[in-house]
Amino acid sequence: MVGAPVLQCSLGPDGGVCDCVDVDLLEEPPLLHFALDRSGSMNDSDKWTTVREVLGETVMQLGPRVSVAASVFPDPKLDGCSPGVEAFKPARGDAPAGKIGPTLEALAKALHFSASGATPTAKSLAVVKALVGQSAGRRYVILATDGGPNCNSAITCDVSECLPNVEGVSASCQPGKLPNCCAASIYGSLQCLDDDATVNAVNEIAKAGVPVYIVGVPGSGPYASALNRMAEAGMTARAGDVKYYRVDSTDADALRVALKQVAAAIAGTCDFELKEPPDVGYVNVYADEQPLTQEGNWTLTGKTVSLVGESCERVRRGDVLNVRVVVGCPTIVR
Repeated sequence: MVGAPVLQCSLGPDGGVCDCVDVDLLEEPPLLHFALDRSGSMNDSDKWTTVREVLGETVMQLGPRVSVAASVFPDPKLDGCSPGVEAFKPARGDAPAGKIGPTLEALAKALHFSASGATPTAKSLAVVKALVGQSAGRRYVILATDGGPNCNSAITCDVSECLPNVEGVSASCQPGKLPNCCAASIYGSLQCLDDDATVNAVNEIAKAGVPVYIVGVPGSGPYASALNRMAEAGMTARAGDVKYYRVDSTDADALRVALKQVAAAIAGTCDFELKEPPDVGYVNVYADEQPLTQEGNWTLTGKTVSLVGESCERVRRGDVLNVRVVVGCPTIVR
């Protein structure tokens, strides 16, 4: 995972590790910009709280090997169909990974508000494009949403793309049946599915060199087709029928798995290049704080430590997020 910290250590008088200090790898960490849907439906089953908590856990595990930023939509000060707004400016993750630090504390505080309003995804992604354009280096957008985008006053629709009909919000608004609940006399055209504009907004970000990952949290199932198109437009489509990262359970573990998979797709590497060649025989590798024996798990070639076999696969699957290379202590060979 590019940007992971390396601990430069010395041996204490009893053979234990002491005086460890963090030093960076060669490459700058990527920026992960989280675009979060905080519409009113995110109150269902407390999804908004779950998203914030799992996001915090993921950022903590990734630590200093990434920088993080966040925007939310709609704007908490305006709600309704207002475009999203930056909630947290880019900041390097806390060191060491796995510990709560100032970045995580500030992120949690920045996202401490309730869910409300509609889902102006297209307009909000235009804001995100401008925000990520202010940063250099490798950048990624992770969009987490629980429903169909809406809030486009320039479109109309029939019952097949009217969100109140699609979601069956009342006895009179049912899937595929009249009346068209997006008629001006009922909910209005702002409740039409705004999929084309949203797909275009995603693609504009991707064309600027910033891949967009789509996480569909519970409630997004009826809009799978739109989310698939968004994943393809974001240049992050997965193999199979479901192109985006679909979460069907409101259980935190399901979202945790999805975010780990996204993190692995972005930062998951098995090669760690150090600034200087370490002393052979005094290197150790830790995966989620557990030491890996060198035999069958990793190799050292010059300045590069490479995970191999199942240890590498665990990183690529997202089963392991926190990888550290520690130098200065005798290698655990087997």
